[in-house]
Amino acid sequence: MAWTAKPNDFYYIQEYLPAGEIPEKFNQMITYYLLDKNVEVKAAVSQKVKELENRKKTDPTCNYVVSESPDGKEFIVDFILSESQGNELSTVEFNVYRYQRVEIKPDQPGVLVCAYSKRAYENEITTFLNRLKDDRVAFINEMISLKIPTVKLSK
Repeated sequence: MAWTAKPNDFYYIQEYLPAGEIPEKFNQMITYYLLDKNVEVKAAVSQKVKELENRKKTDPTCNYVVSESPDGKEFIVDFILSESQGNELSTVEFNVYRYQRVEIKPDQPGVLVCAYSKRAYENEITTFLNRLKDDRVAFINEMISLKIPTVKLSK
């Protein structure tokens, strides 16, 4: 675990990095977001879509796809973001977010988001983008098959 936060009473974040990577310039990261309140999964996904639509106004690379599981209980949002310095891309990031409803305590539902992020910097960006078409499908399939951990909150 590289970082953890509790921005408010019902929202938790944990970030995990591979050995040797640092939060300021990582290549891969797994993040768990937990909304400890009775929120519909579709509402959480809609909030992410709204954030991405706002981001598209200033980030020409930003694009996303929302996929719903056949049973309608889970969603995948995969998206790409970038940052620039001047007219040059400095960072490109691909993300796969898996949203699902979880039972935190008996009769206390919440939403767990498991997120995978992969980044490229400066001179790695072209290769990253060229490979993304094939890598995207693999990343999504891995996220779909990922065994989601059981969530338990301590007091």
